[in-house]
Amino acid sequence: PMGPLWRFAILGLALADSHGGPDGGHFANETLTELAQQLVRAKRECLSATVDCLPALKQVRYRVWPFVRRLIPVRTRPLEPTDFHPQVLKAQVPCGATNRSLIFQHTWKAAGWAIMENLRSISSEYSEQRAMEDNYRWCDQLPEVDRAHSRVFTFVREPLERFVSGFAEIERTYRNPHFDFFRLAETGSHQQAQLFIDRFFEDGVMYNGHVKPQSEFLPPFSASCGLRMDFIGKVEDLSNGWSSFLASQQCQAGHPFRSSLGQHPTEHSETFAMHSVLKSNEGIYLRAFCWLSLPDYVIFDYQLPQQCQDADILEVLQILQAAKAKGDGSLDPAEGHGNLHNVGKTMS
Repeated sequence: PMGPLWRFAILGLALADSHGGPDGGHFANETLTELAQQLVRAKRECLSATVDCLPALKQVRYRVWPFVRRLIPVRTRPLEPTDFHPQVLKAQVPCGATNRSLIFQHTWKAAGWAIMENLRSISSEYSEQRAMEDNYRWCDQLPEVDRAHSRVFTFVREPLERFVSGFAEIERTYRNPHFDFFRLAETGSHQQAQLFIDRFFEDGVMYNGHVKPQSEFLPPFSASCGLRMDFIGKVEDLSNGWSSFLASQQCQAGHPFRSSLGQHPTEHSETFAMHSVLKSNEGIYLRAFCWLSLPDYVIFDYQLPQQCQDADILEVLQILQAAKAKGDGSLDPAEGHGNLHNVGKTMS
């Protein structure tokens, strides 16, 4: 039997079809306001690492899928968000009068290996857990973390550039037969990039972490097993973000970020081909990508690419900005949470 969420999604698709193709009419203001409400909820829950993070991301996905579907040929049922548990690293670093535990959650394709190597280079003690995939007892160890003397952090990246880099990484390193589908075309070709992005909208390229939205790295494993971020930096300002974070913890000076550590090479031909596909046909794939990635742009405060700023998406952003300016919590769908202006205070 069809659940209420799927009924909502299919109703939304019917509304989308009634507006025609990519140049059809705008969605009703009520539809856009509901989407804005769910984005507010997703930002609050995910930055707080609550169990409601993933359900909130799913609610956003159901509401953006009609916009995706009117742009490109995709399946009727939306690609569902799923949580993802990457490497978590704990380092003892001299800070102030004591050692402080700095806990880094690796967001893939956001300079993660470089950050891990830099963290290793300044630590007196260093350990890595591949989270729940390799060690279910990892959750049991979380209560032992002294939160008074520890800080959890990660870095994120502009979603479009991260996606393009993720494509290049997968093409360069994945030799599993499951990934042969896009090697039917010549490496670095427009056709290869097209095969990849078609698969991305089908199943996230088998839900691969290199192109999975960064917001899906934030949900906890359970109510008692999650990491609430104290600091989220941006790769675009990595050196300053790194220095600011260490300084905020009174860590020893003289630890500038060393960009030579842990870097992955990327072929220009691969990134050029993907950008070419995204911008072709009046940018329909780029615009579809922006709708799908809207939680990342909102949660991590990134500017949408200019080509993505069509009337509907601009109206959603204007609704969010108006509510934030008022600071009255009028968009917050949860009772007792009049704090839209407080969501994301841990952001750098």
